[in-house]
Amino acid sequence: MLKKTNLPSSPSFHLQGSVREILALGLLGMAVFFALSLFSYHPSDPSINTILVSQYELNEPVKNLTGIFGAYTADVFFQSIGLSSYFLLILFLAVPVALFCKFKLSYFNHRLLGAFLFIVSFSALIFLAIPQLRYSGVPIKSGGVLGAFVLTALSTYFGEIGATLLLGVLASISVLLLFKLS
Repeated sequence: MLKKTNLPSSPSFHLQGSVREILALGLLGMAVFFALSLFSYHPSDPSINTILVSQYELNEPVKNLTGIFGAYTADVFFQSIGLSSYFLLILFLAVPVALFCKFKLSYFNHRLLGAFLFIVSFSALIFLAIPQLRYSGVPIKSGGVLGAFVLTALSTYFGEIGATLLLGVLASISVLLLFKLS
């Protein structure tokens, strides 16, 4: 005869007590750092796209509030996903809040897919609407490399109207998954 156990039918990730609070504080600190690095981004700061020698020769201080690491962090995210970086920031802030409020992390499983679809579709749609922005006189891709790639790939196979329609549907699906509207 098999012994009956009180295990949950579906596996979920539960953190207890101070471990949960320590993790939440650590993630909150990282999210605040990410926010400061994004909001204080300056295109002339050291990054993958700038020549560092000129920065050090002129002894020009890094303008990013989070220093050189924050300058690189902001640049990498803006270059890769563009303005979707701000949506990613919202996600980075939501996880520690959820931990503090003791939400089950299994609650977020389907939302991760929604967040991924939203970032991809928003990056491509913003790149379609506004391909390039000027920030402190320097042009940046509004949707980042991801938006440019996705839009180019979809437009190649579906045309611009088909790509726009498909991206709109993906964005709608992502909103449904994120906010569990159905």
